Amino acid sequence: MFLLLLLKVGTAQEFQLLSEEEKWNIRLHSHILIDIDQITSNNLPVLLSGKTSIALYISDYQENYDTLLEQLLEKMIRSFW
Repeated sequence: MFLLLLLKVGTAQEFQLLSEEEKWNIRLHSHILIDIDQITSNNLPVLLSGKTSIALYISDYQENYDTLLEQLLEKMIRSFW
């Protein structure tokens, strides 16, 4: 599953289920793909200070991801406004 964090909207979708138009839209934007399990307290500040949109790879969603996802979404919302 991909979680795309864009400046305007955060959405979670399975890539295979997207329409061709949505797939091409994703392919044509610059994103950094990051496995959520690779994010640590050491590299989170760097990730939060970045300017490039990120796509998170989440192979098996766990509730303990919620805090991290909230932090990333807050950063994106602050960047937008």
